[in-house]
Amino acid sequence: MPHEMGNLNKLQYLYLSSNNLEGGIPFSLFNITTLKIVNLGDNHLNGTLPSELCHSLPQLEIFVLSANQFEGSIPLSIGNCTSLKFLDLDDNHFSGSIPEEIGYLDQLETLQLSNNRMSGHVALKFFNISTLRILYLGNNSLSGILPSDMGSGFPNLEKLQIHGNMFVGNIPNGIANASKLTEINFMNNEFSGIIPNVFGGLTLLERLHLDHNNNLKLYDSFGFNILTSLTACRKLKYLSVSETSLSKLPKSIGNLTIGYFWADSSRIDGNLPLEIGNMSNLVRLSLSTNDLKGPIPTTIKGLHKLQCLDFDNNGLQGSIVDELCEIRSLSDLYLSNNKLSGVLPTCLENMSSLRKLHLGSNRLTSGIPFSFWSLKDMLELNLSSNALNGNLPMEISKLRAIVLLDLSGNQISSNIPETISLLTTLQTLSLANNKLYGTIPTSLGELIILSFLDLSQNLLTGAIPKSLESLSFLESINFSYNMLQGEIPDGGHFKNFTAQSFMHNEGLCGNPLLQPF
Repeated sequence: MPHEMGNLNKLQYLYLSSNNLEGGIPFSLFNITTLKIVNLGDNHLNGTLPSELCHSLPQLEIFVLSANQFEGSIPLSIGNCTSLKFLDLDDNHFSGSIPEEIGYLDQLETLQLSNNRMSGHVALKFFNISTLRILYLGNNSLSGILPSDMGSGFPNLEKLQIHGNMFVGNIPNGIANASKLTEINFMNNEFSGIIPNVFGGLTLLERLHLDHNNNLKLYDSFGFNILTSLTACRKLKYLSVSETSLSKLPKSIGNLTIGYFWADSSRIDGNLPLEIGNMSNLVRLSLSTNDLKGPIPTTIKGLHKLQCLDFDNNGLQGSIVDELCEIRSLSDLYLSNNKLSGVLPTCLENMSSLRKLHLGSNRLTSGIPFSFWSLKDMLELNLSSNALNGNLPMEISKLRAIVLLDLSGNQISSNIPETISLLTTLQTLSLANNKLYGTIPTSLGELIILSFLDLSQNLLTGAIPKSLESLSFLESINFSYNMLQGEIPDGGHFKNFTAQSFMHNEGLCGNPLLQPF
C-alpha cells in the first residue's frame, strides 16, 4: 500500500477489499483522525499492527482486516477505538491472548476473531459487552471455563461461535439469559458434564452445534434428555450433537421441528422410536456409528422432505422396509454395516431422486433386481459384503452417471459384460470376491477416468488386456487370486504397480518387476 495515503487528512471511508494488495499497512494511515470505515479485507497484506493503533482514530466505527496474513498480537491500544462498532480480524495469523481492553468498547456490536492463532484464557470483562450482537472466536486455541453468568452480560447477543478451541468445564446455565440468541456453535471443544436444559428457553434459536465434545452428556441422572427441552425451540432448524453422549432417542423427538439433525457417534442405543416419523421437516438425518437396534420403523415414510438418511454402522435388523421408497425426495441413503436381511426392495426403482445408495456389509440375499440397472442418475452404488447372487447383465450400461460401483463380497456369477465400457464417469469399480468368470473385457480400457479397479478373488481367465495401459488416472489395481495367464502389460501406470496386485494367478509373465513371487 502506498505510504502517501497518510496524507489524506480528510478521508472518512476507505474500501480496498478483495484486491491483490500486498505488504504492510503504512503506519501513517492510523493518524487520519477523520477515518470512520477501514475495509482492507481479502487481500495479501501482512505484518503487524502498530502498538499505537487507535490513538488517533477517535471516529473509527468499522475496521475490517479479515482474510489477510497479519500476525503478532492485537495491540492493547485497540481499546482506544471507543467508537468502534464492527471489528473483523478473521482469517489471519494473529496470536497471543485477546486484549481485555476490547471488553471496554461499549459500542461494539460485531467482533470476529475466528481462524487465527489466539490462545490463553478470555478475560471476564470480555463477557460483558452488552452491545454485542455477533461474537465469532472459532478455530483458535482459546481455553478456560466459561463464566456461569455469561448470558447476563450479552442481552443483545444473536450469534455466538466459539467452536474449535479448548474450552473446558460445564456449559453454563446462564446462557439462557442471552435470550436473543439465534445461533450457538460450541463444537470441537472439551466441554464436559451434563448439558443444561435451559436451551429450551432460547425461543429464537435456529442453530445449535454441540458436536465433538466427547465428555458432554445430553441427559441427566433422571434420564431427562435435552432433545425434550429443545421441542420448545420452534425456530430451531439445525441441531448437531455428534460425538457427545446422548444415550437414547426419546419419544419426544417427534415434536422437534428441525430440518437437519446430526447425532453420529453419540452412544445412542435401543430402537428407533416410532415417533421419528413425525419429524416432517427433516431434510437430513444422520445417526451413523451408534448402537441402534431393532427394525427401521415403517413410520419413516412420514419424513417426506428427507434428502439424506444415514444409519451406517449400527445394529439395525429386519428388512429394508418398502416405506423408504415413499420418501420421493430421498437422494442419499446410507444403511451399510448393519444386520439388515432379506431381499433388495424392487420399489427402489421408482426413486428417481436417488443418487447414492450404500447397503454394504449387511445380510441381504437374492439377486440384484433388474430394475436397479435403470437408475440412470445413480452416482454411487455400494452393495458389497452381502450374499447377493445372480449375474451382471448388459443393462449395467444404463448407470450412465455412476462414479462408484462396489459389488464386491457377494456371490455374483457371470462374465463382465463388454457394455460396462459405457460407464464413462466411473472412478471406482470393485467386483472382487465374487464368482465372475470369463476374460477381462478389453472395453475396460475405455473407462478413461477410472482410478480404482479391483477384480481380485474371482474365476477370471485369459490375459490382462493391454487396453488398460491407457487408463492414465489409475492409482490402484488388483487382479490377484484369479486364473489369469499371459504377459502383464508394462505400459502406462502398470509400470508403477507392485507384484502383489497380480499374485496368485496361474501363468502371468512379462516385466520381471511385476512377476509374482
